[in-house]
Amino acid sequence: RVQPPPNGGVKAKGRGERGHSTCDETMFAVGAPRLQAPTRASMGARRDKSARAPVLHVQRPRLVVGTPRATLQVVAAASPEVEATSDVGDDPLEAVSKLNSVRMSASKVRRVLDQVRGRSYEEALMILEFMPYRSCDEVLKCLYSASANAKNNLDMDKSKLYISHASCDEGPTLKRFRPRAQGRGFPIRKRTCNITIKVAEN
Repeated sequence: RVQPPPNGGVKAKGRGERGHSTCDETMFAVGAPRLQAPTRASMGARRDKSARAPVLHVQRPRLVVGTPRATLQVVAAASPEVEATSDVGDDPLEAVSKLNSVRMSASKVRRVLDQVRGRSYEEALMILEFMPYRSCDEVLKCLYSASANAKNNLDMDKSKLYISHASCDEGPTLKRFRPRAQGRGFPIRKRTCNITIKVAEN
């Protein structure tokens, strides 16, 4: 038989038998009110579906064909039609020259190309003639070829040419080995690069 605790089901604050702290109120006392699970009535009525915000339905974009230039139209409810068109200009005519497998590091060629990119053909020749780098000879060789292609193939005037594009990409690396101390083999990487120059008429 369960004996009710003193003080009407309320224990005094303090320590338990083994030194653990006890609760201020006894949950399992005789006559104590039990906790009840919340009901729908206590949580409130369910929201009405008609009170929700209206949803804007957007259709998928469709491509309208039949005009000289296709336009992209996006149709949305309660909003005007939106048309997106792109005007792409024609690229200028360019003469290209490529010099592949140059026995030189790409970083050493790029510092020269940065100086002549965007300059006129005659000004670039003067800059490359007096710059103190070994890579200037390879860039000059590629520039001469680009100007010759522009004159012979596209019938351009050399005095109106300018460098519209100049880039240098890394090529295949030659791997060699050298003997070093204590019988070791020391790897040597011989870099190569590919030079591309494009010239256009002003």
